[in-house]
Amino acid sequence: LHLFGPHRYRLRVVGEPVAIPESFPQKVAVRVNGHPAAVLTFTGAQHESEAVISSELWKAGLNEIRFLYSTTARTDEIYSGSDARELGLRVESIELRIDEIVTP
Repeated sequence: LHLFGPHRYRLRVVGEPVAIPESFPQKVAVRVNGHPAAVLTFTGAQHESEAVISSELWKAGLNEIRFLYSTTARTDEIYSGSDARELGLRVESIELRIDEIVTP
């Protein structure tokens, strides 16, 4: 993700946890540039979660956002078929917007 400056950003994710009882609530750890940034929580009823991520974790230029799921399930365990991908959250949208402009 390319950013213009290390500002404080608000991350909003809309999605649905995989449909197995063990997956609720689905905790999603967010790492920014290799550092812990937030934990998002999704339940069967709550399909969106957001967090404010400190300006200290961002840098001007290329940034990496990584999502780590507390529970995953193989697609073929949930649905019929031979798809062996691991699912944690069906993501509808990811939004990142400036929450506060930080000036040096």
